Amino acid sequence: MKKIIIVFMTLALIAFGCKKGAENIYENDNAFAAEISKVVTVYEEGMEKFEGDNGLPKIETIAPEEFIEKIRKEQEKNYSKQVSYAKNSGNLVGVFKGTTCGGYSEMIIHFDLENTKPATSLTGNVGESYINAGNAFLYVCMVDNAYFNRTNNDYAIINFSNQSSPGVGFITRYFDTEDSGNANSIRINGIYQTRPYYLGNNMISTDIILEFYFYSSAPTYPVVTPSAYPSLGFSYHVLGTFGTTTGNIYFDDEDSNNINYINFTRYGYTNVYGNSSTTVTVPGVIQAFNNTRLYFSKVN
Repeated sequence: MKKIIIVFMTLALIAFGCKKGAENIYENDNAFAAEISKVVTVYEEGMEKFEGDNGLPKIETIAPEEFIEKIRKEQEKNYSKQVSYAKNSGNLVGVFKGTTCGGYSEMIIHFDLENTKPATSLTGNVGESYINAGNAFLYVCMVDNAYFNRTNNDYAIINFSNQSSPGVGFITRYFDTEDSGNANSIRINGIYQTRPYYLGNNMISTDIILEFYFYSSAPTYPVVTPSAYPSLGFSYHVLGTFGTTTGNIYFDDEDSNNINYINFTRYGYTNVYGNSSTTVTVPGVIQAFNNTRLYFSKVN
């Protein structure tokens, strides 16, 4: 039977002015009725995509590279212009919740991951973050004005402030989450935020983009005391593999025509780009391919 490939993509590219005193810039939620979304479905004529365990082997496919590149460029052009203006001192980052965020705001990101033969898994200790019914939930403490430094370990934290720091690299990860009935969501202090939601260069929509500061263990810039992570008044996790309390989460991203990508820029080095047909590993921090693995380490 002849296969039909339907590719539907709607990109809402809307220019906004800064709204004084607002915590986000969406003046009209209806303007996002056609929010950034993509549906890529391959099916036999007359049949519907089946999102369940049909007893057959799990099949994962990737979209053509030129299509992935187009998605990447269009998404970056869109989300880099949209910023939610959180009340902070200009340096807002995210660490992963241990048991409490103290007096800081708590963010919960729900990743609606692959439904067909879901393989999402959690190993070890990743703090409060967890998986349920094949989906992943990241618990993040939004830490204002706490400045991190390079140490004797490679590690990463979420960058919410859309700023650069001397000597620090960046990791941008695009998660192609579940296509069918996508339920990605974000809560801040228990309140659900309207999708698509932007903070710095991060996006929570029908897919998810997270941007991380990457702190290399190379001691050349700047010289700091080994393992000198800032004291926040509570224990927390960062992305990394060090210490005695570690774990990881394996994200089973969308199986059909996957459009995952990663941009990794280590300070002073050439940018590394990878899509769902390649594997880019930042050792001990993230493994990115058509699925994703994040590594966590507890900071005492």
